[in-house]
Amino acid sequence: MDFEIKQLGELLPSGCSLIAYDGGMRIGYAHISVSGGIATLADIKVTCFEKKHFTKLPFLTKKYCYRQKGVGTALLNYVIAVCKSSGVSEIQGKVDGDVSILNPWYTKHGFTIRGENMELKFNA
Repeated sequence: MDFEIKQLGELLPSGCSLIAYDGGMRIGYAHISVSGGIATLADIKVTCFEKKHFTKLPFLTKKYCYRQKGVGTALLNYVIAVCKSSGVSEIQGKVDGDVSILNPWYTKHGFTIRGENMELKFNA
């Protein structure tokens, strides 16, 4: 799958957003902020939606789903790279969603999961 990720804003306390696009269409995003050298991954989401293709036949729609196609992994890798290059010591966040899918996914990317909290510490 061919898509691009754009960073909106600098990694400041107010945060920045990373947006994934496929042909100009927004297909996912991540929001991060930083305070005291610790980044908070506030949200990461990959979209699924239906789009009408024929105005005269509104019941004909096509479903677009970008999950399980590498978009979330690319966004998370970008988050990690931005945080590392900005001198952040760790990333924290909460696992919100299907923990049977998300916990192994975050763990695979180096995060430690404790209850609903997750963290990734960088070696100093």
